[in-house]
Amino acid sequence: MKIKYFFKISFAYMLIVLLASCKLSSEKQLKNIAQLEEQINAQSSPQEIATLRDKYYTFVKDYPQDSLAPEMLFRVAILHLKIGHGDETIRDFDRLVNTYPNFEKNGEACFYKAFTYDNILHNLDSAKIAYEYFINHYPEDNLVTDAQLSLKYLGMSAEEIAATFNISDEDSLLEE
Repeated sequence: MKIKYFFKISFAYMLIVLLASCKLSSEKQLKNIAQLEEQINAQSSPQEIATLRDKYYTFVKDYPQDSLAPEMLFRVAILHLKIGHGDETIRDFDRLVNTYPNFEKNGEACFYKAFTYDNILHNLDSAKIAYEYFINHYPEDNLVTDAQLSLKYLGMSAEEIAATFNISDEDSLLEE
């Protein structure tokens, strides 16, 4: 009887230690990510950006049920968007929406997916579908007006858009 009790207590203790070490490890990873995010800027090397990308992916892989996992996936998608890696951006946003369907930034993710098709990959058919999906599924999102305008001017050059406002080449949208 005492041996069973000893094993139960030992098992419980090991489980607590294991869970505590996981929590400390996730906090350590988050601290490393925060430090890297502060260091990354427009002059960062591809290696520095790749290191941050890898940290995001590692956190999501190691802690998929953590409440911050979808945020890390969102951030890596935005990182790919900023550096012009369209295919990776689309893949990460799709993974985010499919894996974490209740994440509060999924509307924003869908908008940026459409934006990526439009402005990075120049795939106008996919951009149109993605913008329409975003507008229909997230009608209350702050970016709906931007998506509607993007659809309206999809595939048009800056000159063609300016012509819709009757702006000549000498005029500027910024002039008063």
